[in-house]
Amino acid sequence: MTTQEILTSLANLEKELQNIKSARILTEETITSYRDVQKEVKSLLDGLKHADDSILAVMEWVKSQNVSLSEIFKQKIGAVDVQLSGISKTFKESCDKSNADFTECISDAINDLRQKTIDLVAEYTSNNVSLKQAIGELAALHTSMAEMNTYTKINSINNKVTDFYAKFEEYRVKQ
Repeated sequence: MTTQEILTSLANLEKELQNIKSARILTEETITSYRDVQKEVKSLLDGLKHADDSILAVMEWVKSQNVSLSEIFKQKIGAVDVQLSGISKTFKESCDKSNADFTECISDAINDLRQKTIDLVAEYTSNNVSLKQAIGELAALHTSMAEMNTYTKINSINNKVTDFYAKFEEYRVKQ
């Protein structure tokens, strides 16, 4: 594996890590949506508190008017019941929608993270195999260079022996 291939692999790994950052941002947006749902729930609870205050005001009014309590209560309780039924229905629909949205967002985030993890593992495995091949190639190259170095030394010794023999023959011929 060449240096360029290793750098390319590292660049691809960096890009995948940026994709994981995108999944983190999606999760943060989901959390923000959840906070918005909390605000809606608070608003609905404030509405219920207002209804409770209205009932107390009616009770005070009845006391001051000396009117038949049962008749007034029937009317007011009926009105409050209708109001509370509407609030309850709206609250349930809002909660169901928020729950569905939240579940979908979490599911999407989990699926994105799962896929990115699978992709990263595959890329890591591929890079690991490439790195092992490169190490093998380097080891073979090292061995080859060591053999070449040994051959060069033997050749040098052979040349020296040949030179010595030539000089010996030359000396012997002179003798």
